[in-house]
Amino acid sequence: MGRPVDVTLVALHGFLGEPSDWDAALADLPSAVRVVIPDYTRDLLLNPGRAGLSRWGLAFQDWRRREGLRDAVILAGYSQGGRLALHALEADPAGFRAVICLSTNEGLPDEDLIARQARRQSDEEWARRFSGPQWADALKDWNAQPVFQGGSVEPRRTFRPDTGEVTTACLRQWSLAQQKNFRPLIAREKKLLHWWVGEKDEKFRRQARELRQAVPDLDVRALEGAGHRLLWDSPRQLGRLLNEVIGEQAR
Repeated sequence: MGRPVDVTLVALHGFLGEPSDWDAALADLPSAVRVVIPDYTRDLLLNPGRAGLSRWGLAFQDWRRREGLRDAVILAGYSQGGRLALHALEADPAGFRAVICLSTNEGLPDEDLIARQARRQSDEEWARRFSGPQWADALKDWNAQPVFQGGSVEPRRTFRPDTGEVTTACLRQWSLAQQKNFRPLIAREKKLLHWWVGEKDEKFRRQARELRQAVPDLDVRALEGAGHRLLWDSPRQLGRLLNEVIGEQAR
């Protein structure tokens, strides 16, 4: 048996998410693991109004210093949180023992301007809807998107006074249209990275297969029975895989 691991796991939720989204997946982690789950969309340093994609990795360094996280951490991010995790990794690879990307988009091809413009227009339309008075209708339509089909649970969301403002800022400041393609970074830092998707998430599983072909040594896994929303569809399986990554730190 390996020695106990004194390690910090930082977990980032997805779009429209809350720190409690991670509760079920992290329930069985070893007691020696310190877990930090920031409400980053509202954090003074990390929120989209303060830190756009171009400086989010640096903002994450500032946040770590503020939180007293001086040693390298394990960083896990789901969906939007996974994309932000890639920005943090790019800014400071030495700051991480592992980076786990769940249902994460590596980025559109840098040269595909048509796809980027289409995504920009799509995100702007969602931003307009989420900033309007019919927020519940926008949420219902968001959840009806094909990417979420195949999942077994739809997360409950609570509207707070600043929810419209925060949601809109995320869509505009952290749009996939503004994100570089991270495949070169993934290839360079493949030993640190873990890339997990849902078995029933056709779009992201296809992307994961393509990424695995391009980066053969990357840890790519498809969680059995899960759709895009891994935190809800397969929290126990996800927890076991997280424990595997943590256990590797004891070897």
